[in-house]
Amino acid sequence: MRLDITLSPFDADMTRMSAAAAVAEEAGIGGLWTMDHLTGRVHAGRTTVLECLAGLGALAAATEQVRIGSLVLNPVLRHPVVLAQALASIQEQSAGRLMVGLGAGGGGGDYAQELVSAGLIDHPAPIRRQRVTETIAILHHVWSGSNAAWHGELYSLAGSPGFLVPTPTPPLILGGYGVKMATVAGRTCQGFNTAAAHPEAANLVRTARAVHAAADRPGTFEASAFAVFEPCWIDPVSPERRRLAEADIDVLILVVHAPHDHGLIREIAAAR
Repeated sequence: MRLDITLSPFDADMTRMSAAAAVAEEAGIGGLWTMDHLTGRVHAGRTTVLECLAGLGALAAATEQVRIGSLVLNPVLRHPVVLAQALASIQEQSAGRLMVGLGAGGGGGDYAQELVSAGLIDHPAPIRRQRVTETIAILHHVWSGSNAAWHGELYSLAGSPGFLVPTPTPPLILGGYGVKMATVAGRTCQGFNTAAAHPEAANLVRTARAVHAAADRPGTFEASAFAVFEPCWIDPVSPERRRLAEADIDVLILVVHAPHDHGLIREIAAAR
């Protein structure tokens, strides 16, 4: 099981986050991730948050080999074509190291409130699921280099040449907590991510893998789980780690809060 790190953007600054990324790469971490939020209020005790795509650009500039990714992008915040252009630009900046994690966004609580505070709508689950599904389809469409029009229930593209095509195409990872999102992941993406402590993690991963296999999609399918760092997660014989292994999790992504302790990053890297 690979151990990756999420460098939390809450109450962080770009200079220190970039320094932490360089430390992680030097220590041998294989993947660095960051989150996508609007306000610091979604995490108790935090005040501000760095924007995700800007953060990915900073991680790309601070490193040379480690993979970088979003965990996870909220499609309601950006039009899919704008998102496709930004991600393709980051893929070029990082020389092909980008991983694109997406989620449905919102869903009640503080995550919904940050949308409302920005004048956005926290739609019901079916609409949020449709939005992320169409966003994935548009990313595939634009990144294929197609100039054709595209039409869905929520978005329509007139079609035009000139959009940036990333090389290679970044893998898409869909985050979720239920069977419906696991199914979408298996059908349209190269990976599925859920909470490490989710009681149904094993079932969700099985569902996503089965759908991916049935769809006969090319390439491998990667299952990942995230958790805020606790010592149990870097102990390979802990009950928590054994449960993830039994769930067929390929990657455990541990959240390190700002100010991103360098010693802790090295400890995680040593345990991988």
